[in-house]
Amino acid sequence: MTDTASKRILYRGQVQNVGFRKRVLAISTGFKVYGIVRNLSTGEVELVAEGALGELEGFLKQISQQLGHLISASQAEDRQAQFFQDFHIEY
Repeated sequence: MTDTASKRILYRGQVQNVGFRKRVLAISTGFKVYGIVRNLSTGEVELVAEGALGELEGFLKQISQQLGHLISASQAEDRQAQFFQDFHIEY
């Protein structure tokens, strides 16, 4: 995966205790993306996702389209790929 793009995104808003992580996991099944989604003690949800740039962009776009009503703000940064083996919820 030499062309792997990787991003870390913090989502703020009504993103905990509403099934946000499970919905992100469900969205991930439509894309070749790998990584984790987890709640943070700050009330934010952290997403670390990687894959081919087009797959990653499509995945993030679907999150915005389907869950945007729960998100009040997000902060994204590029990351070095960790080469996850799957996409899962981290507890």
